Amino acid sequence: MFFGRSCSVEPIWIEILKSFGLPTGFLLMVVLALWKGMVWIGNNMAKPVIDKHIVFLDKVCESMDRLAENQAKCVESQVRISSTLDRIDERLDRMEHDR
Repeated sequence: MFFGRSCSVEPIWIEILKSFGLPTGFLLMVVLALWKGMVWIGNNMAKPVIDKHIVFLDKVCESMDRLAENQAKCVESQVRISSTLDRIDERLDRMEHDR
């Protein structure tokens, strides 16, 4: 008996083999091995990669914030340079007209 568990002391895998046959037992072993392998891959390979990628994305976001701040400073500097050049150009025009 598989589901009601017989009174014998046989392990569950022997009962499965007796009840469902050898091919089903092998299939269950393969499924169990695949399951354990996927869990191992998830814990030992995928999770560290995901964690490092999250850290990488955090650093990228920080870099983008700093880049946006620096671009704003560049725009401010360009506006000041442009206004200074305009004033210089006006003075040069006045100096040429005064001659």
